Amino acid sequence: MKKVLILLMLVALLLIAGFNGCPVPSAKKGLDFSLVTGLDKLSYGKTVSVDERFYVHVYIENYDKVQKSGEVCVRDDQDSIYGGIRGEECSMFSVKAAEVIEEEKKGFLGGAGEKVQAGSADLFFPSSGEYYYENLPITQKAKLFATLKYVQDSIIGGSVAIPEPSSEMLELEQEPAPIGVSAEKSVTRREDAYKVLLSILLTKEQQVKIFSPNFKEENYLSFKAQLTPKTLECEPEGTYSEEKLRQGLIEIKTKKYIKCSTLIYEEEQTSWPFVIKLNYGVEIAKEFPFTIAVE
Repeated sequence: MKKVLILLMLVALLLIAGFNGCPVPSAKKGLDFSLVTGLDKLSYGKTVSVDERFYVHVYIENYDKVQKSGEVCVRDDQDSIYGGIRGEECSMFSVKAAEVIEEEKKGFLGGAGEKVQAGSADLFFPSSGEYYYENLPITQKAKLFATLKYVQDSIIGGSVAIPEPSSEMLELEQEPAPIGVSAEKSVTRREDAYKVLLSILLTKEQQVKIFSPNFKEENYLSFKAQLTPKTLECEPEGTYSEEKLRQGLIEIKTKKYIKCSTLIYEEEQTSWPFVIKLNYGVEIAKEFPFTIAVE
């Protein structure tokens, strides 16, 4: 009987959430890319013959609500003496922002969700002419390597109430991104001031590679936190050189904790705007196996 009551209560809560229009997130986010298939296009599992002409058609999709630009590079694993993609070839791209084309209902519960039209762009390799392989002695398996790089700028916003409540998880507004942010606040009395401690957690939420904004250092990002008009002193976990701290670069592999603090000499209840700015490079890498046939 208890199990039946619990089940009925859960169903009722789900119905209430549905009727209240709880948002259902879009299934996809960020940038993604694929290879377009076709008779003369190299793609996953394709077989091309020696001397057969082909090219690479990269299709880019943007599910973010801001325009993105970056670079796509392609290469194969064959010696250049056999033709194909001789070395690494790269091309810049710009893809428009995704558009929310309508609000839709999800399932019988009626929860509201966004129907998103992704922005898209096409790249073609080579920029002129076509690829082909030559003089291969035997049929063999091969791989095409493709990477997409872009710079992510994230602005995460919220507010910090002082002095009450003395501790709470902050509600932060942020767009979906490879790095997600959460923050917890604590306030303690220090003589004639309040010490505000902000414990910030950065979490890598997508299976991509993270780089410094100039793509020179892997697993680093640029971090800034502001509690306007106060000055925050921030210290990430781990040991950093003075050069890294001066540049505002913080290492992140999967997670990173950062503690920021300041003193506030206000007696009345006040709310202060809190902003975190992240800037980093993102690399999405994919492999596409194919076969080169010698007839």
